[in-house]
Amino acid sequence: MSRLKKAVGYVIRTQDYGETSKILKVLTREAGVISLIAKGARRPTSPFGAALEPLTLSEFVYYDRAGLKTLSQASLLRAHPELQRDYDRLTAALRCARFVHRLLEEDHTEERAFELFGELLEALSTEEDVRLYELAFPWKLLARLGVAPQLERCAVCGRELPAAAASGGRGPAFSQDKGGLLCGGCRSPSAPGSAGGGEGAREIPLSPGAARGLAMLLKLPFPKLKRLKLSPEEIALGERLLREFVAHHLRPVADAGGGGKATARGPRRRA
Repeated sequence: MSRLKKAVGYVIRTQDYGETSKILKVLTREAGVISLIAKGARRPTSPFGAALEPLTLSEFVYYDRAGLKTLSQASLLRAHPELQRDYDRLTAALRCARFVHRLLEEDHTEERAFELFGELLEALSTEEDVRLYELAFPWKLLARLGVAPQLERCAVCGRELPAAAASGGRGPAFSQDKGGLLCGGCRSPSAPGSAGGGEGAREIPLSPGAARGLAMLLKLPFPKLKRLKLSPEEIALGERLLREFVAHHLRPVADAGGGGKATARGPRRRA
């Protein structure tokens, strides 16, 4: 028999179901991502009100069972009206919510992800450089889950970057295969700018400043991230590296909704 449980969480995805109901994906502190069916949620007389809107923080009472759970009560805790009033802030937050939904398996507690998503929404509600915070969130989430690439030291020799960046007369590069940044001395002889192909063709050269910026993106907490000044070109590079890292190290697996989840097959979780 199902039993009632309570959880506080952020609504990261909603989907209409039938004529009057909704299916929600909620990132909770207590149970990770859970799926809830809110029966009658689209009726004008629904008791749920604004508690089911995307990105809201609400308290949910539901009947617990494997897979789709039935929502009984929902109480709004935080609505983030600043996001709802600004298109750029709202779309950035929704893209990050989709990343969470793609990355995390359901019914697995990930309190670190819950806390980080809350920090992101608070930052997007107040800070000006929306693109910087949108870039920082997935990198930080990968780091908290232990699957982020190595960005502070050379992924091969372990030397600190960017102090070791100019080793071998070349700047640093990012390697998906080797799990992060490489110093000049550990880059493949066939890297761009050298004769030949092979592994070097998959290394993406970075300036020492861009390498340092990526490292600081992970290191600085959201309240201090505005100290970091990245150029539009450096942010675009960070976005490219993120896309390629996720595509290389995470593989989609089918879920019940016909979409996909992403499970790590690349760098192992760090203890």
